[in-house]
Amino acid sequence: MDVASKLQDIELNEELIDADIENVMGVEEDEDMVVTICYIAECFTFGREPDLENINIDYQRKHLVDTFLTLLNFQ
Repeated sequence: MDVASKLQDIELNEELIDADIENVMGVEEDEDMVVTICYIAECFTFGREPDLENINIDYQRKHLVDTFLTLLNFQ
């Protein structure tokens, strides 16, 4: 978050990322909350405004898994 904050020139912190997460439609389970928080963090990291009204939890979950698998660099 420190690197993303400097790149985007914003104060990126946990309060900004998880603010009102419980009010997002379709986010009821803990796993969905983690996926949504990761989506919000990614949006802020790349300078996009999160669109919480139209978030596709299934797509974001797959995107998150793909990202982690890429980081692990299985060959």
